Amino acid sequence: MVMQTTVMPVNGNDSLVFDWKPSDSTLQYFAYFYFAELDQSQANNQTRKQEIYLNDQLLTLLVFPYFASATLPPFVISGENIEISINKTEDSPLPPFLNAFELYVSKQFLQFLSHQEDIMFLLAVEDIIFSVFF
Repeated sequence: MVMQTTVMPVNGNDSLVFDWKPSDSTLQYFAYFYFAELDQSQANNQTRKQEIYLNDQLLTLLVFPYFASATLPPFVISGENIEISINKTEDSPLPPFLNAFELYVSKQFLQFLSHQEDIMFLLAVEDIIFSVFF
């Protein structure tokens, strides 16, 4: 259902901007972006060009031919202030757009989540299987 909706700025020359101040600036986030040109009537065989910026630094340039879609590989982001903006390029006749945005946090575990005895048992089973079949 998410990919059936699109967000665009009200004024076609404006940018889409998402910003926040993480409670812990050392955390790493994985950001996924999803784009799909859904409005065939608006595109009129025009190419949409847009740029994604993280804190005013260009991450990527996207070029969407008529009725195309894209899922970007994740970007790793972190910092005290995070601002993501999606801008149309100077030569793009169409405004920037976005269908979906996912953000995941990378958690660091300071201790093993498994008991050491469980790990030793699995390694022993692996040794037995390896010696029987190989």
